[in-house]
Order: sequence, then structure tokens, then C-alpha cells
Amino acid sequence: MATSGGFNYQQIIEELEVAVATLKAYVVTNDRLREIETTQRELSDTLHSLSEEVRDALNVLQKEFDELRAQVSVLQLAMTKSSSSLTERGKKAKVPKPRCYERAKNAKELGNFLFDIK
Repeated sequence: MATSGGFNYQQIIEELEVAVATLKAYVVTNDRLREIETTQRELSDTLHSLSEEVRDALNVLQKEFDELRAQVSVLQLAMTKSSSSLTERGKKAKVPKPRCYERAKNAKELGNFLFDIK
């Protein structure tokens, strides 16, 4: 062991070698840096592509929603007109009141009365 004035140089050298090895583990080499930058560009391109696809899908959904809304409006209008015309028709229809059966003994009158009921 080389010691000089109470210093153990061998121990200091070993500690420095461990510290250098630890630093090398955290140092990013140029190759690794290029790999990271390439991956980052690929992820950015993928994200951009996905955002465009989502935007296109949302536009399609919005158009379909608008079409469905228009169809519902047409159906509501048709139902409103249909129900109002039914009530108008109901008011206009005249149903004849059947004649009263007066307990006549005449078979023809009884037949006519029964026919009117049907």
C-alpha cells in the first residue's frame, strides 16, 4: 500500500474508479442521444397522426349527429301534424245515431235496427 503522510492512495484510487463507473452509467453517449431523439420524433409523428385521425372521426360523428337531429326534427313535425289532423278529422266525422227500437212487432223494422247497430 502506498501511503504518504497518512493517505492511502490505493483506497482513494478505488473510490475514484467506482465514482467514474457510476458516472459512466449515467452519461448519455452520442449514439444513445441520437436513438433518443429518433424515438422522440417517431412518437411526435405518431401523436400528430393520431390527433388528425381523432379530429376526422369527430367530424364524421358531428355530421352524423346533425343528420340524426334533422331526422328527429322532421319526425317531430310529422307527428305534430299527424296528431293535429287526427283531432280535426275526429271533429269532422259525423256518426249517425241508431234509431231507437220501439219494440215493434215488424220483422223488417227489427232487421233494419240490428243492421244499423252493426
